[in-house]
Amino acid sequence: MRSGRLVSVHTKNKAVPLERLIRLAVMRERKKGITGAIVTFTGIVRKDDGVSFLEYESCRTEAERALKALASDVKREFGLNCVVIHHIIESRLRPGEEVLYVVVTSSHRRTAFAACKTLVDRMKREVPIWKKEHYVKDSKKKPKWVREKNIFD
Repeated sequence: MRSGRLVSVHTKNKAVPLERLIRLAVMRERKKGITGAIVTFTGIVRKDDGVSFLEYESCRTEAERALKALASDVKREFGLNCVVIHHIIESRLRPGEEVLYVVVTSSHRRTAFAACKTLVDRMKREVPIWKKEHYVKDSKKKPKWVREKNIFD
């Protein structure tokens, strides 16, 4: 792995510590002085409308392929030093638990913020990961599988 070339994608059944992903993202670039900004995004399950937990499902190989292509595309488009994406799949998560980490490194903060937003926006539209909302017993809503939505709309 050469400096400035890192695109790392993880789809796991449990979270990896964010600090570990940040270290992975900056271990070589920091020594060479090319990273001026590190932007992270953490997606957390929220308790909306009586949600008791979310169940995530995906074809791991398809999800990883789509995430790697997306990360490489955004890295090239914004001239990033590094992109690390960690998304939990095949798991049940309760409100307050982390489901997604995105780490972006760049020479400049504006670029890093814009790239991180673009990554998350496109990930929600393009990556085949579904979630099923499960509700508390007294809720009138029925569980159903849905594709992730663009969080900025």
